[in-house]
Amino acid sequence: MIEIGMNHIVKNFGFKKILDKACLEVMTGERAAIVGRNGTGKSTILKLISGEESPDSGEISIRRGAALG
Repeated sequence: MIEIGMNHIVKNFGFKKILDKACLEVMTGERAAIVGRNGTGKSTILKLISGEESPDSGEISIRRGAALG
């Protein structure tokens, strides 16, 4: 079962495109880590999942009752 799903996420800050059609799936029982260079969108992905930010386009789904930490 999919706990967190992100499909075709686009996120821009001004003229800078941070995420371009990004996709992510985290299945039940999996643990995930986000690794990358500075400025590549790691914090933005976490803010999108937590609801602090909203995507410019695309879809984010989180299973009802899922625990995020």
